[in-house]
Amino acid sequence: MVKPKRVGIYVHISKDRKGQELGIQRQEKACRELCERLGWSVLKVLRIEKVTGISEDDREFLRKRGRELRDRLAELSFESSKGPVHGDAHVQNLMVDRSGQVLLIDFEGFSFDRPESGT
Repeated sequence: MVKPKRVGIYVHISKDRKGQELGIQRQEKACRELCERLGWSVLKVLRIEKVTGISEDDREFLRKRGRELRDRLAELSFESSKGPVHGDAHVQNLMVDRSGQVLLIDFEGFSFDRPESGT
């Protein structure tokens, strides 16, 4: 049986000129809708602006790193299209039924994404 995923959502906006956090609200709403469609349970929503105990230098570092990663991700190109990915396929997750048919088991890491490349 596949366990339902429990996830956290991280939302951040680098510029909120009017101070209304509308971008953050939209991000959280979109993430929650995606999680609902995928059957994932949201455990926590993290907003870096609301976290206590982080120095302003660390906060700025995290914002900058987030922007860098977002930019690098946007530059990626993928040769394969999204599809079903088992996530843990190996011989110990194979069973053979009475008729000799091989069955793939253990779908805990299953997702719908791009498969890893062999290179």
